[in-house]
Amino acid sequence: MSIQMTVILYTSVGTIGIYLVALYFMRAQPALSDAMSRLSGPAPERTSTAGTSLIDGMANKLGIRVHPYLQDSKFFTLPNADLALLHRDPAHVLGEKLVAALLGLLIFPFLNLVLTAFGVGLGWSIPAILSIATAFLLFLIPDIEIRRRATAARAEFAQALSSYIDLVALCRRGGIGTTQSLERAAQVGDSWVFLRLDEELYEAGRSGEAPWNALTRVSHELGLTELGDLADIMNMTGDKGASVYASLRAKAAGLRSAQASAEQGAAAEATEKLAMPLAGLAGLFIMLLLIPALTIITG
Repeated sequence: MSIQMTVILYTSVGTIGIYLVALYFMRAQPALSDAMSRLSGPAPERTSTAGTSLIDGMANKLGIRVHPYLQDSKFFTLPNADLALLHRDPAHVLGEKLVAALLGLLIFPFLNLVLTAFGVGLGWSIPAILSIATAFLLFLIPDIEIRRRATAARAEFAQALSSYIDLVALCRRGGIGTTQSLERAAQVGDSWVFLRLDEELYEAGRSGEAPWNALTRVSHELGLTELGDLADIMNMTGDKGASVYASLRAKAAGLRSAQASAEQGAAAEATEKLAMPLAGLAGLFIMLLLIPALTIITG
């Protein structure tokens, strides 16, 4: 890489760094959605992952300042459904990604500066390329971790939802109303799934929203199709106790069957992964046995 290209790269990196530092110290511009939420009522509680460390504080402040400018962008999107499922603040996650990218930009230039001080430094073009590549990878790592955790959370939600549907079916068979069945079933369990359902149904009752409409909205926000199916069943069957009981039991059985198939598939995949190293060792052992014989034949 020529000196001109190196200068351009580091000038661009320095400009981005100065811009982000300026945003860190500037007063944050409130997002329209956040302002409307504050005017309409208290926002739902979020389990913030921001700690007391310097990096967490920097990520939180930087995310608050940058997020209003990027939340409506068509070229940059956050996994909002996954973040809502995990109760993560999108602004803080964005700040974590930016801080990780900034650290990635500084790692290799700093190491090269230390090596240069000892007289063994590399040309600055190589650290520039490595720093940009590292920053890009570190910027994407939080998204990968969030998607992994959200996938596990959805699987856990589907597993608990089958039990919840059974409880709703038992309540409906006992002559309890549709709304009361959904609310009482959510109050039985103490896992995060039941607590989340209880919270959403409580908020729906306070606002006068139908519980199945609230469940449908939550299913779209969190990407939980099974919860939407439950809402559709409760909405269509209404007060038909026997009909809704059979439909709910069938839905719960279908969820358990799908979970069992998924677990069997995961077990088979894990077994195949365990067999691959053994097959490689067996092939290596056969090659070790054949090498002396081939040496004698060819010699």
